Amino acid sequence: GLSDTVLVTLQGGSSLLGIDHKIHCAVPFAIAAPRREITLAALLLPTDVTFAYEGPGFIADHFPGVLMRTQHFGMTGHTLDKNTYMSALAHLWDAALALQPFSSISVVGVACTSLSAIIGPARLQEDFTSKCLSNGNASSPILVDMFSSLLQGLQSVGAKRIALFTPYTETMHKSVVKSLKENGVSVVCEDCLGHDEDAEIARIPRHEIVQSVLAMVSNASATAETTREDSAIETPDAVVICASALRVFHRDTIVYLERMIGLPVLTSTQCFLWHSLRVAGVWDTVHGYGTLFKDH
Repeated sequence: GLSDTVLVTLQGGSSLLGIDHKIHCAVPFAIAAPRREITLAALLLPTDVTFAYEGPGFIADHFPGVLMRTQHFGMTGHTLDKNTYMSALAHLWDAALALQPFSSISVVGVACTSLSAIIGPARLQEDFTSKCLSNGNASSPILVDMFSSLLQGLQSVGAKRIALFTPYTETMHKSVVKSLKENGVSVVCEDCLGHDEDAEIARIPRHEIVQSVLAMVSNASATAETTREDSAIETPDAVVICASALRVFHRDTIVYLERMIGLPVLTSTQCFLWHSLRVAGVWDTVHGYGTLFKDH
């Protein structure tokens, strides 16, 4: 809370001796900040283990009065591909409505970048609104999704050209690149690791992710340097590390990458949490988690 002081008068003495005295002293006390009660909810793939660990803990540690709940939804299969994601639509909103009391939730988010990029934010919003109305909920929480959150984060840091790192297969990686391009974001250098399961992605050590991202940017810089007379070579405005399953949303990891690369670094989980908080009206800034949380 806010610190302040209050003037306290203590009066005492002895009736037997006829002594009476007063002591004046300043005593510090705390003025409590207005209490906020905001609940965010994240809908997770049934295979997700990383966000469930990183997201709620970050919110609890840095945003008093804000609670993040998580709920896994069903889908057919466990590989990260279009067919699996489309099967999730039959279960996604039932998982959301199972969060009770539903009216207490300010923001509900689909916490998967590739799913929300493949299905599309507009389709997700349309289906969510329809499900809420058919279930008798005249008013519903604000809906966000991880792909839209990434776009919002890029807009906030002023980035239209990015270096993109994903753990996906080449097919899924290209689908995300396509969705980014359709939303005005150019991918000027890129790398993908070829995985199609969250369990594999979650096991990638953080230091290997950091090394791979630095190598991707370094190789792109070397290429640009050797062909610097070619006006077609573009340099990125920011680096994006895509997929919430990657264990990279860790204190000072993003800051280290930003310092080494000299550009804003955005991750899926970082953008999703930042966007959820901002649309809920929470504008607290946080150090140690990149330019996005520190300055926007």
